[in-house]
Formats: sequence, structure tokens, C-alpha cells
Amino acid sequence: MTTDLVESITQKRAEATSREVRAVYPDATVSIEVSGERGIITAYQERYVLSKEFVESESSLRNPRLLVEYAHVLQAKSRLVVLVPRDRAAAVRLRLLELNNWWLCYYQLHYYEEGGGIKMIDRRTFRRLMGLPPDDPPRGIEVA
Repeated sequence: MTTDLVESITQKRAEATSREVRAVYPDATVSIEVSGERGIITAYQERYVLSKEFVESESSLRNPRLLVEYAHVLQAKSRLVVLVPRDRAAAVRLRLLELNNWWLCYYQLHYYEEGGGIKMIDRRTFRRLMGLPPDDPPRGIEVA
């Protein structure tokens, strides 16, 4: 994993975040920061953080305090989005389920690929990544 990939994914996701947040908050500002092999995207309006997104790499995922950092974002009533390498997506989703024990269920998880593609992880994608068969019968519409 190179810092260049983290930078490009962070920039690509920041553009999407800007569109998503400004659709609701037209005066919002989006800033990006890449330090080491981790990108952070923050959307804010005045002094309020609306959204915080983390582009994680193999090395940044080793930080044992990630869940605490994510919990702080959710406790502040901000949107949390986490992007991870594709091969770590299923394991990270299982770790994020710990947040549900604290009633902090409002987060999104995406994976990214070496080519720069980004995909949101929903139940169907998670089951595919885990090598599980699709739900039978299919469940209703999932709210991510």
C-alpha cells in the first residue's frame, strides 16, 4: 500500500463527500488531511463537524484505538464513514459491529481497490466477501 493510493482515494472520496454534504448543507466546508498512510476527510459548517471519514490502510488499521476514535465521532452526532482495503473489509465490518453494542449504529463502511474503485459494503456485499451464500429469501431493502 502506498501513500499515493491513500491520497488518491482520499481525494476521490472528498469530492463525493462534498457533493453529498452540500446537498443538505450548502455552506459546508470539506477539508482533507493525509498523514502517513491514513486520510481524514472532515465536513463542517461553522464550528460543527457534520461528517468525518477515515481512509485507512493496512498499517493504520493496526491502531488499537480506532474503535474509540470512531465512537467519539458518532457520539458527537456526526456521520462516520470508514474506507478500508478490499481484503480487510469483512474483518473491519465485524470489528465495527462492536459499535452497535454501544447503540452507535449509524456508520458506513466502504472498501477500495488498487485501481481506485470504491464500493459501499452492505449485507449482500459482506456475505459475498465472507464466502457466504446470498440470503434466501432476499431480505427487504437495507438501509445503510
